[in-house]
Amino acid sequence: MSSPAGAWGTPQLSPERVMALRQAQTRSFEVPIETVFKAAMTYLQDNTYQIRQASQRDGMINAYKAQDLSKGSQFWGAMLSGESAKKGDQFDLTLTFDAIDAANTQVRCNITHGTNNMGGRQDSAAAVDDPAQYKTVMDGLTKEVLRRHMTTTMRQESKESTAQPAAAAPGAGN
Repeated sequence: MSSPAGAWGTPQLSPERVMALRQAQTRSFEVPIETVFKAAMTYLQDNTYQIRQASQRDGMINAYKAQDLSKGSQFWGAMLSGESAKKGDQFDLTLTFDAIDAANTQVRCNITHGTNNMGGRQDSAAAVDDPAQYKTVMDGLTKEVLRRHMTTTMRQESKESTAQPAAAAPGAGN
């Protein structure tokens, strides 16, 4: 993460870094939005994110993941730094979904990272600007999208094949 600058904590990134970050944050799928949205919910829950808000109609999921530090880490961190003890880290993640058409969806991910104090309040929060962290999330999401899409496709094909009447055997009825 880079250090925040300005009143709103916006990191100052070069135009090249902004483009690299945007590419890492965005992924397109040749899959309908319904499938991608459900896959995203599954991926987040499987990776211990708590869903705060989700709306397929609005094309958005907001979730968070908190990680408590051990009591020893809290004590020694406070003793060595002279600052108030930290309770743990929190990652906030927002996914936005754009239905390009009936069969294609684009997803963009934004992550912020903050540290919670012992009172449970967030001491600091900054946008994550490391493309590798976004790649990890988007690669995991991609695997779940492909798994879910393949399962859905196989289920539809199975229904279609059982719904069609059996073809008459050649020479039958002669």
